[in-house]
Amino acid sequence: MVAIDPGREKCGVAVLDAVSGEVFEQEIVPPSELHAWLEACRMRNETELAVIGHRTAQKEICALAGRLGYRIEIVDEDFSTEEARQRYWLAHPPTGWRRFCPRGLLLPPVPVDDYAAIILAERYLKTKKEKKAEKF
Repeated sequence: MVAIDPGREKCGVAVLDAVSGEVFEQEIVPPSELHAWLEACRMRNETELAVIGHRTAQKEICALAGRLGYRIEIVDEDFSTEEARQRYWLAHPPTGWRRFCPRGLLLPPVPVDDYAAIILAERYLKTKKEKKAEKF
């Protein structure tokens, strides 16, 4: 599956396994390059599912993904940026004097939209598992 944290200036994107949630790829792309990225991803990974955050530029991104043949799932992206910052610091622990600061006070030195895309995919997988459990 692909996950997209849509934005007007940049989009966080990730490719994950639709069952395990294993992350295969993550990056930040400008919206102008998203079409090419989605096409290449579809060819390379043969994925059909696009998980997209529900806020900024969501309608445009959904229309684009739909035209490319993706099945679209909209996910609530509330507080995903805050979670993405935490995830960034887990992957890249602070060094020097920053390691003594509470991580909630630190801002990552790079955009974290790619981590936000991963969080959106994980939210989708969690919801999917919960729905499956309700059936039984």
